[in-house]
Amino acid sequence: MSGMLAVMTREQHVRAIQQVCEALHAAHLKGLIHRDIKPGNIMTERRPDGTYWPYLMDFGLAREINASNTQTTTGGIEGTPAFMAPEQVRAEKAGMDRRTDVYGIGATLYNLLVGRPPFIGSSADVMIEILTQEPPPLRKFDPTISQDLATIVHKCLEADPQRRYESAKALADDLGKYLEGQRIAARPPGVLQRLGKFARRHKLLVASGAAALFVSLILGALLLRGRWEAAEQARLAQHLGQEIKDMEWMLRSARQMPLHDLNNEKGIIRKRMALLHAELTSYGARGRGLAHYALGRGHLALHEYPEALEQLRQAQEEGNQSAEVHYALGLVLGKHFEQAMYEARLAGGGDWVKKQLTQLEPKYLSPAISSLIRSRTLKQDAPGYLDALIAFYQRDYDQALKHAASARQQTPWLYEASKLMADVHLERALASRDSGHYEEAEREFAASVYAYGEAAAIGQSDGEIYEGLAESWVRQIEMALNRGQGTETAYREAVAASAKIATSEPLSIAGPLKRAYAALMTMALTGSGLGSAERVQQCLSSAETVLEMQPGHAYASDVAAGCYSFSADGAAARGENPEPLLRKALRLLEPAVRKNPHFLWGINDLGYIYFALGAYLQLHGEPSALNRIEKALATYKEAMALDETYIMPLQNSLDTRARLIDIAPSEEMLKSYLHDSDEDYRKCIKIDKLRQQCYNNYFINYAKAAWRTHLAGGDAQPRLRQALKTLTALRELGGSYLDMEQHAVLSHLADASSRVREHADPEPALTELRAALKRCFALAAQDAMCQALAAQAEWVQSDWLAQRHEPSRSVLLRALDKATAATRSPATYPEAWQVEAETHLRLAAGVEETPAARAAHLDSGLAAVEHVFAINPNHALARSTQGALLLARAEAQRDLPAQRSAAQKAAMALQHAMRADPFMAPLRASLAARAQALSVAP
Repeated sequence: MSGMLAVMTREQHVRAIQQVCEALHAAHLKGLIHRDIKPGNIMTERRPDGTYWPYLMDFGLAREINASNTQTTTGGIEGTPAFMAPEQVRAEKAGMDRRTDVYGIGATLYNLLVGRPPFIGSSADVMIEILTQEPPPLRKFDPTISQDLATIVHKCLEADPQRRYESAKALADDLGKYLEGQRIAARPPGVLQRLGKFARRHKLLVASGAAALFVSLILGALLLRGRWEAAEQARLAQHLGQEIKDMEWMLRSARQMPLHDLNNEKGIIRKRMALLHAELTSYGARGRGLAHYALGRGHLALHEYPEALEQLRQAQEEGNQSAEVHYALGLVLGKHFEQAMYEARLAGGGDWVKKQLTQLEPKYLSPAISSLIRSRTLKQDAPGYLDALIAFYQRDYDQALKHAASARQQTPWLYEASKLMADVHLERALASRDSGHYEEAEREFAASVYAYGEAAAIGQSDGEIYEGLAESWVRQIEMALNRGQGTETAYREAVAASAKIATSEPLSIAGPLKRAYAALMTMALTGSGLGSAERVQQCLSSAETVLEMQPGHAYASDVAAGCYSFSADGAAARGENPEPLLRKALRLLEPAVRKNPHFLWGINDLGYIYFALGAYLQLHGEPSALNRIEKALATYKEAMALDETYIMPLQNSLDTRARLIDIAPSEEMLKSYLHDSDEDYRKCIKIDKLRQQCYNNYFINYAKAAWRTHLAGGDAQPRLRQALKTLTALRELGGSYLDMEQHAVLSHLADASSRVREHADPEPALTELRAALKRCFALAAQDAMCQALAAQAEWVQSDWLAQRHEPSRSVLLRALDKATAATRSPATYPEAWQVEAETHLRLAAGVEETPAARAAHLDSGLAAVEHVFAINPNHALARSTQGALLLARAEAQRDLPAQRSAAQKAAMALQHAMRADPFMAPLRASLAARAQALSVAP
C-alpha cells in the first residue's frame, strides 16, 4: 500500500474518490464523521489486475454524529485548514455532520485535479478565505476539466451545507453518472444564485435596500479592473516569456558549441536573472507568479535544480498553476529524483538503494510524473519527448525508448532525446548487472555509450551528457572488477568523459569525483600494490579536489580513504611501512561514517581499512592485530544489518576470516571460523551466484584451512576437497586473480604433501601445482609467495625420493635457489625467509652432506630465521624451525657445555613456538622433549 494518488489518471482519481465516498457513507450509517479528509489520508493499493483501490485512513478525529453534542474530546478547531468546511473553521460543532465530510471530499478531489487545494497560503489566511471567498473555478487552472466534473466539485464546496450533496452516497452516485457519461444531478449556479452567494459572503455590503445596485456597480468595476489586469498580465507574460526564451536560447546555443567553459554564458544569464529578481517587488500577485516561473526556468536552463524548484514552488504559491509551470516543475522534480537515485547508489547497493528510492518516490518521482502529465495540454515541437520522460520515470523503459526515438526523428536537434535514450540503457544495464546478467548488461552499457555519443555530437558542451557517459564507463569498471576482467579501456574512457565535465562545468564536483572513483576501481582490480604510483596520485588528487570544493563530502572522503588504502598496499609491496597511509584513511573515513551512519559503502570500506591495518599488525606479530581484525568483522556486520543484500561486506568478511584461520588456536576454533565462512559464502552466492569474489575468498579460506590442518598432522583431505571444488567453480566463472593462483598452488601443495605422507605418488598433484605456478608467475613474475611455494614443491619431490631411497640433494638445492629468490622480493614476506631456513635444515639432515657443509647449513638457517624475527618476533613456525636447527646443532656437538647451551636454546625456541601457536603444539612436543632431555644430559 502506498500513496499512489499522484500517479493516477484523472478518471482513476474520480473513481477512487467515488469508492472513498462509498466507504464514507458506510461510516456515516454507523454514526461517524471523519473530520480530516485530505489526500494524505487516502492510501491506494495497486491490485494484480492493475486497478487501484483506495482506503480512507486516520479516523483519529472521527466522532459520532450528534447535533446536540457541542463538545468533543479534542476541543477547538479540528482538521487540516486547507480541507476544512466553513463550519469547521468557525468551530460550530453542532453544525458539523456528514455534509462536512462531503466538503472535505470535494476539496480533496479539487486538489487531485489541479495539484492544489481550493485555498492556499498560511493557515490563518486560508481559514479567512474559506469564510469570505468562493473557491477559484477549477477550469481556471485546467481548462481540460469537463464542466460536469467541475460542477460536482464546486457543489461539494458550497459554503452553505444545505447546498452541498446531502450525503457521501449522493456524491458517489453523481460521480458514477459522470464516469458513465450520463446527465449529472448537480447543476451549475445561475446568475441570481451567484449574486446570492456574493451577498451572503458580504453581508455588510447588502445590509441596505440599495445592495443590489451596489453589487452591480461593484461587479462592473471589477469587470473593468479585471480587463485592465488581464491586459497588464498579458503584457507581463509576453515580457517574461521573451526573457525565458532568450535565456534558454543562449544556453542551448552555448551547449551546442564546441566543448568549452560555460561560465561566461552562465554569468550573463545570472545578471539578467538578478535584474528580474530585483523587479519582483513591483509586480502584483499575478505578476509575481509569472516572475517566479521565469526565474525557475532560468535556473532550470542553468541546471541549477534546487534553485529552480524553489522558484517554481513560489510561482505556484502565487497562484500560477499553468501547464507551463507544471512542465518545468516535472522536469526539475525528475532531475531531483535522478540525483537522489545517483546519491543512493553512491551510498550502497542491493536493497539499500531500493529502500532509499521507495522513500524518495513520494517526494520527487510521483509529483514529477503528475506535473508532467498535467503539462500535456501544452503545444510542443516534440510531444514524444514528454511521453518518453513520463515513461522513463514510470520505469516503462520500452515505451521510453520508443517515444524518445520518435522525438529524435521529429526534432533531430533535440539532443536531450538521445541523452534520455542513453539514460534508459544505463538504467537497464545496472539492473542487469545487479541481477547477474552480465552479457545483457554489457549490451546495454554499449547502447548507453553509443546514445551518449549521439547526444554529445550536438550538445558538445553539455556537461550532463558527459556525466552520464562517465557514469556508464565507471560502472563498467566496477562490473569488470567483480568479474576479474581488464579495465584499462573503460578507465581511459571514464577519465576522458570526466575531463569533458571539468571543461564545460569547472565548478562541478562531478568530473573529479568520477575520475577519482575510476582510478580507485582500477587499483582495486590490480591490488595497486603492483599498480603505478601515477594511478594512485590520480586517485588522491581528484578526490582531494572534491574535498577542497566541498569539505567533508562523504563519498569523496570514502574514495580518498580508498586511495590511501590501496596506496598502503603499494607501500607494503615495496617493503615500506603502510601504517601511516592506513591511519590517514581512517582519519578521513571514520568521521564521514559517524556523520552518515547509513553510508553503506563507507561502512564497508571502513571495515576493510581496519582489516588492512590488522593484517599489517599481524604480519609483524603485534598482539593488537586480533582486535583490528575482529573490529573489521564487526563493521562488516554493521553494514550487513543495514542491508542483507549488500554483497561487499560478505565478500570482505570471507577475506578477513582467512586471517583468523591463519592463527586459529585449536581445531574447535578452526571449525568455528569455517562454519562462519560457510554461512557468509551461502549468503554471498544467494545474492549473486556469478560473483567471482564470493567463490575466490571462500576458496582461500578452505585452502588455508587444509594447509594448516596438514601442518598440524591432521587429515587435510576433506577441507582440501571443498577448496578444490570451489576452485573448479571459480575457474568456470572466468577471471584472473593473483591470490586465487597463489592459493591454488597452496592447495595442490597440501594435496601433494598429504600423498607423500600416505606413501602415494604426489605427481598428479604436483602437475596441477606447476600449472598453477605458471599462471601465478604470468600475473606477477617475482611474486614472493609463489616463489616460496615453488621451493616447498621441491621439498615434496625430495621427500618422495627419500621414501624410495633415491638421492634428493640436487632437488633441495633447487628448492634453496627458489627460496633465496623469494627473499629478494621487495615485499615484506617473512615466510620466504622461513622457507629458506627450513630448506637449510633439510639439507643439513641429508646423509650426503659433510660435517662442515652440515654446520654451514645450520648457520645459514639460523641466520635466515633472524630475518623472520626482524619482521615478526612471534612468528611461530620460524621459532619452531629455529628450535629444530638449534637441536640439530646440539646433537652434532661433541663439547658437552656447548651441546647443553644449544639444546637449552632449542627448548626455549620450541616452547615459544608452542605458546605462539597452540594448534601446532602436539607436533613440536617431541622435538621440545628431545631438546629438554639433551639440555640436562649428564
